[in-house]
Amino acid sequence: MSAAGINHVEGLVHAAFTSDGPYDTMPRLMTSQDKDAFIKSLDVTDQFGQAQTARLWEERLLPKYPISPFFWIRVGDVRRQFGSSMMALEAYEKAQQIAEPGADPVYDLSLTAFRKLCEQAEEDAMYNWADANFAYDWIPMQQIEFPTCPEPCQSESLKSRWRAIQSDATDGNGVELYFRAVCVETNVIENIFQVSRNGTTEMVKKSLNPTFSRGTANSISLSSGSPIWTGLVFEPENSRAFLDTADIRCILQNARAALDDIFKMSKVTTPWTVPGLCKLHEKCMEASKFRTSFSRLPNGSLVNVKTKYLPTGRTRGFIRTNVTLNSYHGAIGLCPFQEVDEEFTRFVEMSHNYLSTYGDRPFALAAWLHFAFVTLHPFQDGNGRMCRLLASLPLIRAGLPPLCIPTSLKGKYIAALDHLRTTPSKPEFEPADFEPLMQVFAEGMTNTISWVERRPSPSSTPSSDTMTYNSLTPLIPTNGTRKPIVMVEKGVLSQSLSPAPLLGEAVTGASEGKIDEPTKALEDAFRKVTLDGVVKT
Repeated sequence: MSAAGINHVEGLVHAAFTSDGPYDTMPRLMTSQDKDAFIKSLDVTDQFGQAQTARLWEERLLPKYPISPFFWIRVGDVRRQFGSSMMALEAYEKAQQIAEPGADPVYDLSLTAFRKLCEQAEEDAMYNWADANFAYDWIPMQQIEFPTCPEPCQSESLKSRWRAIQSDATDGNGVELYFRAVCVETNVIENIFQVSRNGTTEMVKKSLNPTFSRGTANSISLSSGSPIWTGLVFEPENSRAFLDTADIRCILQNARAALDDIFKMSKVTTPWTVPGLCKLHEKCMEASKFRTSFSRLPNGSLVNVKTKYLPTGRTRGFIRTNVTLNSYHGAIGLCPFQEVDEEFTRFVEMSHNYLSTYGDRPFALAAWLHFAFVTLHPFQDGNGRMCRLLASLPLIRAGLPPLCIPTSLKGKYIAALDHLRTTPSKPEFEPADFEPLMQVFAEGMTNTISWVERRPSPSSTPSSDTMTYNSLTPLIPTNGTRKPIVMVEKGVLSQSLSPAPLLGEAVTGASEGKIDEPTKALEDAFRKVTLDGVVKT
């Protein structure tokens, strides 16, 4: 008997077991090149190698051989290993559907046991949520009223300045620079990577090269003559690393592709559906599907290396995950997973109604879309980036640029969202105060337009005081200290690095922690399973 495969990656936790039968037979038409790649992918010794193996299996081999259970089982293994039990269960069940009924009783038995663990984790998540004590409860979609405050005073000026940039034939780069700034800033504000505020615009100019692809990182440099920076870019709050510039470029390309889709949607009366927004999330987060995190010691060595799997395009309603926000005011509840899909549909319906009714109030629309979506929080990760994309649509329709919030405004941005979360619209109170959030939007767009307007002419020499988005810089200074967390929109609770309680996000309920130990026990048990399905005690 084998743990889900004839040869398997050392260290993977296997929830499904086979008996070296039909589930362990490689696809008959599998090319020799793919066989060699698969066999080579088994020879990995660390989390970074496992992540590369996972990408190969899920993104290359499974799409090529989808009618064989072989890769469905192995993709299920890596999904389970990297913390997505429901996505693993989906892959395991797909393998069972493809194979003939009863093809492997050992596999059927192990899958039944794993399914029960997932069901129990779901029940635990619902119970824990119902029993939780939140400082501020989740706000259902219908209770999020449309803003009553006036549009920011900068609105008309922003339109005029944006039109001037669009019509500027001096170098034709103004609009493109703004769009690239949007793609960079929406990731920087989530601490995906950091961008220096001194230097040239090399990153913005070259980061979105359409011919660039993952795997060619060694031929890429951030500026003329400079080597690629490896192992230098990581997220401060949990030390997640994208170890080379290739990852960062792919992330930026995803952001630009998603922004292009928003422009297309802006031309349609009813711009989105739930499946359409799921596809947008999948496109936006494609490069982040497998994320490796670690802690770096003062001597430079890495510890606590861990890879996570992000179910791109799948709602929390499917993956059975609850999320809370931690704020200075205490825990803030977000939409429970069992309500997510229904609330998502309601969001689409309400947003279409508001978009058709309040087209002359683009900032109010942007603020409502942003706050309603972040309160819904339909996905495990990437909700902040999605919020800013959706908020851009009414701005674009009104002749304004898409939303851009520079990192310098992060404190104001979070404070405005926190203000809305902790002062919801209720009958006994005044309507929720969206004005601070709308002002942050206007200020961020103004600052970005000002930066674009200050760009030098093609014949001038770049100046460090007018250029931004230059180089990627480490977030751990040479003295070994670390920057404090302010807010992270993630699916795990970020550990505070400063004395004050800071904003973060925590998964409660059906997280991998709820199911790790039972699965390991299950694995130990099934290592003793005989071919007739009897467990030896």
